[in-house]
Amino acid sequence: MPGLRSMTGFGTAHASHGAAQLEVEVRSVNGRHLKVVTRVPEALGGLVPQLEELVRARLARGAVHLTVRVAGALEAGGPQLDVALLKRLHGVLAAAARELGVDPPRVGEVALLPGVVREDVAHDAAADLWPALERLAGEALDGLDAMRLREGQGIADDLRRTAGRIRDVGREVEALVPDVVREQGQRLRARIEQLCKESQLTLDPGVLARETALLADRGDICEEAQRLRSHVEQLLGALDQAEGPVGRKLEFLAQELLREANTMASKTHDTALVQRILAVKLDVERIREQVANVE
Repeated sequence: MPGLRSMTGFGTAHASHGAAQLEVEVRSVNGRHLKVVTRVPEALGGLVPQLEELVRARLARGAVHLTVRVAGALEAGGPQLDVALLKRLHGVLAAAARELGVDPPRVGEVALLPGVVREDVAHDAAADLWPALERLAGEALDGLDAMRLREGQGIADDLRRTAGRIRDVGREVEALVPDVVREQGQRLRARIEQLCKESQLTLDPGVLARETALLADRGDICEEAQRLRSHVEQLLGALDQAEGPVGRKLEFLAQELLREANTMASKTHDTALVQRILAVKLDVERIREQVANVE
């Protein structure tokens, strides 16, 4: 389903399977990449790769914990005799017995050694339960995705409001810059003329005009304000068109917004502009915090 998603969510599903009660639980929290941790009963350990593949097919980012719980008895396979192991162990033990001058072990005694006779629970139980677990895992992931989508929409709404404030303040900054630059030029010219008068120096009017313009231009933040506006529009566009993971793109745009705001703050000393730029920086920090939660 299209829409912004957070990386935090929870989903669970339950079902009966013969004498056993099955539960699949999926939790996810923030993570820079996708990390899947799976916990299953020992008899179902062979299903871990398949369960993780289900998660990776649905999620792109976050630390995900999938847990399978089984209450009650699993249907087990019958006893399995490892004949090759039995023969090998009996031969080794019989040879040792001859060297020691004692009676060789009986076959039944060797069969009691670990691994010779085993219950083939793991293979049979896993194969039998997989269809049910696959369905439950899908349902749990559906629940998790629904929660991530709800939280994501809340984050998207907040991002839109914050980005809207930055856009509005950015427009105010762009409108103020020409007058601020002109006033800075006039103040610089007056100051230079005063210094020349006090020092009894004569400065060519053309040189004075050029140098004054160059100094004033250093405080011109029009380009930064325009780039700020462009980044805001891109962020809003990414929110409106989100059909998959967009967290990394939003993080990049937030970083660029902060870069422009910092550059603007370093270039201007006008009180009205500085106040607005500080407000922008506060909102950019809010955006950076929020997009860190986005898939």
